[in-house]
Amino acid sequence: MPEQNVTLQAAKADNDSLIAEHGKAFYMWGFVKNTRRMMEDLSDMRPGTERDEMLGDIKGRSCFAAILFDDQTGKLEMMTGNGGEEFSQAVKEKSKKAQGSAFAIRL
Repeated sequence: MPEQNVTLQAAKADNDSLIAEHGKAFYMWGFVKNTRRMMEDLSDMRPGTERDEMLGDIKGRSCFAAILFDDQTGKLEMMTGNGGEEFSQAVKEKSKKAQGSAFAIRL
């Protein structure tokens, strides 16, 4: 069991290093991936309040992602604990396009 603890500690340290160096990208990757998973779940849901709420969440998350990708206020750095790299204009434009697509969904 001690060997597993050492391995776990090393894995945690590696993850901490990744987040410290690329925190914004790491955070946004997870955020966008979870939004995409919600879209997949939405297609399997029957019409009703729960599906409508899920669609509202997807739209909200898409809007929030576009705001965070273009953040100039430092809020994303505050959320992730570091400055990290800036997102390219192409990434920002794709995020705005994804936001528009999410708001165009009609069930």
